[in-house]
Amino acid sequence: MQSRSFRPIIIFLIGAIAVGLSGYGVWTARPSVCAVPSPLKIMAVGDSITAGFQGNYRDLLLNKFAAVRIDINFVGPIIDTTAASPATQAHLGLSDRRINDFLPRMREVTAQYQPDVVLFMMGTNDALHYDIEHSAKDLQMVIDRIYEGKPNIILFVASVPSINKNLVHQLVKTLNKSISDVVLARRRAGAQIYFVDQYSVLTLDDLFDGIHPNANGYEKIANTWYQAMCSTFGR
Repeated sequence: MQSRSFRPIIIFLIGAIAVGLSGYGVWTARPSVCAVPSPLKIMAVGDSITAGFQGNYRDLLLNKFAAVRIDINFVGPIIDTTAASPATQAHLGLSDRRINDFLPRMREVTAQYQPDVVLFMMGTNDALHYDIEHSAKDLQMVIDRIYEGKPNIILFVASVPSINKNLVHQLVKTLNKSISDVVLARRRAGAQIYFVDQYSVLTLDDLFDGIHPNANGYEKIANTWYQAMCSTFGR
């Protein structure tokens, strides 16, 4: 995953699904009606999977909401001119970044862009570097910074998608359990935070290089975010 310079605007996307089952923050059923408010500002935060690697999920998510006449707009410091719509160009997806790389500016970026929702999907590079010992603590601090930037924000944190390397794959499963535990603890403390399980949705066949999603993989990611958001706002 190629390195890119960090810029002062952030879209937070993380890799997990959280929309509460019996108060535990995991969505299960597909909503019959999507009650997401319109318009809605979304900040997508993550690594190269969020930025888009031979595709992106932001364009697909926009189309899903447009089909039910809900207006969404992505905000953030990085502009992707290859995106299909001006509404999906902004994001905070940075290649080869780990969770702790977002600590320095998350508070300021969230405060600056004032998103209604943050989609956070990270941890792939933590696992690829065989270093997940401090990832859960890093995630806790990143979440703190987001809520300091905007206390009433709604945060969706995704699990890390599968990686087609045997040892790394085991690290991903361990990391995803930690991510889920962090989200659950914050939810029990009263935060509007939900765990989104992207790991269970994507298979290795949905990755074109063993790490990054192919077109079918991005479609699954977009659909999972969509279902999670519709379920949460429909409560």
